[in-house]
Amino acid sequence: MEIEVRHLPKTVLYLGQRSTETKQVLALLARRSDLRVVQLPMMESVAWALEGLPASLIVMGPELRSDLIAELFATIERLRPGVPVLALRSKLDEDLPTSSKRQLSVLAQPYAAPVLLHLVDMALGSSLPCASTAGVSVKRN
Repeated sequence: MEIEVRHLPKTVLYLGQRSTETKQVLALLARRSDLRVVQLPMMESVAWALEGLPASLIVMGPELRSDLIAELFATIERLRPGVPVLALRSKLDEDLPTSSKRQLSVLAQPYAAPVLLHLVDMALGSSLPCASTAGVSVKRN
């Protein structure tokens, strides 16, 4: 009997509408076998998704207004405290919310693939484990 341990992909929630920037970021993240990307284009579904999906990282799209980000950030802190949040912005001079527990990570355009992937890896490495991410399957010879 052989035991095979495999790691289940981590879920990344992407909050934002379809746009050129969003399409590029989603394509980049979707290429990774260790991630499962779920896009939420309707902001009304965010609370539902946060309650029902085991998110390891939340990415906010560049088209979201700063006031909407503040509202979403408060919802995330209430429903999923400890889940890292990365906000993609068109420029860095926007006033974005922070939390006393942790800060919101921000990446401004251009979203260079190595930088974005490094930030994603850092965020996933710092996320609080809610459940085991390892799955086990048994193969019989």
